[in-house]
Amino acid sequence: MNVETSERTISIAPINLAPAEVGLIKDALSSNATVEGSSGYTLLSRQSAKDAQILVVNLYTPDINRTRQLLRRIYGNKSAVFIVPDSGTIQRNEYKYQLRQKDLTRNLVDILDQISRDELADYLKADGHPEKTTHSIDFANNNRNTKKHIGRVLIVDDSPSVRTQMNLYLGKRMFECHMAENSEQAIRAIKQTRFDIIFLDVMMPGVDGYQACKAIKSFESAKQIPVILLTSKNSPIDKIHGIMSGCDKYLTKPVRSSELDSLLRSYFPSLTTVPATGI
Repeated sequence: MNVETSERTISIAPINLAPAEVGLIKDALSSNATVEGSSGYTLLSRQSAKDAQILVVNLYTPDINRTRQLLRRIYGNKSAVFIVPDSGTIQRNEYKYQLRQKDLTRNLVDILDQISRDELADYLKADGHPEKTTHSIDFANNNRNTKKHIGRVLIVDDSPSVRTQMNLYLGKRMFECHMAENSEQAIRAIKQTRFDIIFLDVMMPGVDGYQACKAIKSFESAKQIPVILLTSKNSPIDKIHGIMSGCDKYLTKPVRSSELDSLLRSYFPSLTTVPATGI
């Protein structure tokens, strides 16, 4: 099996599955792919399973407890989808995410999406999990010591170049810029700091911008903060997803300077005109 990787997808790996079942997983990911050719999940080989974020494991063994212990010892506490034989019994109390073999193609991506939502919900209930964040929040700001700021901005994007460009662009307009490279970092920042506006990339590894936006809007202290989704996707369906996530505006990359300035002035009337620079 070829190993396909992408920094903008969640990686999954099969454990003890037959070649036919791996084929069904490929079919599931293919049938749920977007117009850009990605379902949001990357299938790794069994040999790369330790690097995967989610495992897909069979429950054909009669000794289920031993299987669970082996998984924990080898792979740690990774999330897993357990495949049950078509004639087998779903044991919801034992394993939260289970799927019959015949439903692999039809329902696998729905369960993978549910795992991502549940993991984010668990993160929000806790005070934060440092082990899930490999880099600290970057509080880069050109104007930290300036006496007067128009507002405090959180820029969330996995691209360093986009974060740098947005920081320079907004810094010239007298905004205090804080930056995060993924949704988990953004949640931590929002718990610690009050922001006036949030720019949130849609396509990020792990929890995407749609899910992060829903989470942000669930905070009583953050539900009124404008969340601007930034994405290279421009289809009506993508915009509907943005609206359903609770975002306030939806901007398509590359964002035009005039469009961004117009949006900023709608929230910050005191914003002064600055010589045009690209994003």
